[in-house]
Amino acid sequence: MIASTLVLVGAAPATAAEAKPVLTRFSFQSSNWSTRVVANDVELRSARTAYSYIACTRVANRRTRTLGETVDVNANDMIRVQGLQSHTRTYKKGNEVGVEGTNLIAGVRLGPVNGPSLSITGLETTARAFHVKGKGFDTAKKITWAKIALDLNGQGSGTGTPLDQLLDAINTQVVGRVIQVLVDNGPITIPGLGEISLGRSFRRVKPKQGSIEQSQYALIVKLANGSKVQLGRAWAKISTDVPSGVFQGAAFGTNVSALELTQDKPIVRLGRTAAQPLPCNGTKGEVRTTDLAGLNLLGLDALDIGAIRSQTMGRFGKGKRANAWAQNTIAQINLGPLQINAIKGRANVRQGPGGKVTANSNGTTLGSIIVDGQEYSLAEFLAALPDLEIPSLLAVRTNVIKRLKRGIQVIALQLVVGEGAAGDETSLVRINLGNAIARIRQN
Repeated sequence: MIASTLVLVGAAPATAAEAKPVLTRFSFQSSNWSTRVVANDVELRSARTAYSYIACTRVANRRTRTLGETVDVNANDMIRVQGLQSHTRTYKKGNEVGVEGTNLIAGVRLGPVNGPSLSITGLETTARAFHVKGKGFDTAKKITWAKIALDLNGQGSGTGTPLDQLLDAINTQVVGRVIQVLVDNGPITIPGLGEISLGRSFRRVKPKQGSIEQSQYALIVKLANGSKVQLGRAWAKISTDVPSGVFQGAAFGTNVSALELTQDKPIVRLGRTAAQPLPCNGTKGEVRTTDLAGLNLLGLDALDIGAIRSQTMGRFGKGKRANAWAQNTIAQINLGPLQINAIKGRANVRQGPGGKVTANSNGTTLGSIIVDGQEYSLAEFLAALPDLEIPSLLAVRTNVIKRLKRGIQVIALQLVVGEGAAGDETSLVRINLGNAIARIRQN
């Protein structure tokens, strides 16, 4: 739901550059980026540009900054952005502690080169979550820009639609009027470009969990091909009750990366389906669950995924004791003649009374493996894989583990799919199934 007002609550406190890190009793999180593309309701997306974040931390007066270059979003020349910056900081000033994320796009141009276009300079999005001693939690949000212009390429106005209101508001160069038109009318169609709307905003308060968060997208543009482009995202969250560290992690069903072989850099992703995060301050022993009935990945019925369930749990004990786990289960997957059942990935982490952390993947399992009606054990399947006729399947890996500092990342099943094209050029798709991550950070 879009908020009816977009104003900054209070003045953002300034943090001196020389401020030293301070350990607090709160946990902070923030993530910010300039652009992302979502398509077909399954989060097929380009990499986030100018992505800046602070993961779960108890330390105030930390900062991160990420700069981006001029880019064609998702290789689409209808969307051009330049001068990208994202800033994230935690702070403590007097009786106030908080976390703030800001994204700045120096220039945005939406529309074909020789057609109608919308251009914005100095697009800035801010989200802040904070706590004031004696007053409690609160949030702030803001969208601003320096200049906005809509060129209809000679088509004029007088359309009798909300587009006329948008044009009138833009001509005033008053940010508040433009925002209010987008709030009142929802998506507004711009001929030759698509639909433009104000980005989603939400403020979420969870008293029982002792947390508050603020999220803000500046603008959303939906193109004629169904792609949805999100511009200018800022998110901030603060929680309390973290006596011996902070949890970090998540469980999710799939995470797909298409890789350019020569550079080994993700160029398109499909991820994290049915994601269930592990909150910084845990769940107080409660098991959190997210379910998804199933989905088809990569189109053309290439990969069918059955029911997905993601779960997390985190709990602080006496003294420094703490434990958490993240678990994802997938009922089955089908890739051509291959069927794999009961995929489960699990990450377990525990902190002892002295603060030492241990982690493992105990509980990570695979069920039956069937190819063309014949059942194989895992060892038999891996041995027979080179001779099995499974289109495009190049490799299968199980219980893939990455040791993290004070934690673990687990992939129950990883499939590598490839197709030859034009000589020696090859496109690889890495499909991670049954994903679980769990960590306990000291600060």
